[in-house]
Amino acid sequence: MSERAAQYQTQITGHPARTEAYRVDGVDFDGFKDGALIEVKSYYSNLIENGQWKWFFSKQQNLIDQAKNQVRVAKGTPVRWVFAEAETMALMKKMFDDAGLEGMIGYVVVPPQ
Repeated sequence: MSERAAQYQTQITGHPARTEAYRVDGVDFDGFKDGALIEVKSYYSNLIENGQWKWFFSKQQNLIDQAKNQVRVAKGTPVRWVFAEAETMALMKKMFDDAGLEGMIGYVVVPPQ
């Protein structure tokens, strides 16, 4: 994780990145806030072109698996993914919806400070 991404994660969760995580049944989240399990994603926009992942980005399945695992262990607790960039949020939401996660994750954009 870059220093910039760590700062953003700390901004969102209120806890130091890299040193703290919120774990549920062996699955990590970046935090727990306002009754929701939180995952923070930032600075993916350099991997996106014309609303699609660039050809060299190969972590799509890892992200889908992460989201599915989080929804599975949440057992009804809301799961919220927080993004630094709207373009990244839109692409990940579509990717997750296509993977059968439609309506199971909340999405929000919070600009970095």
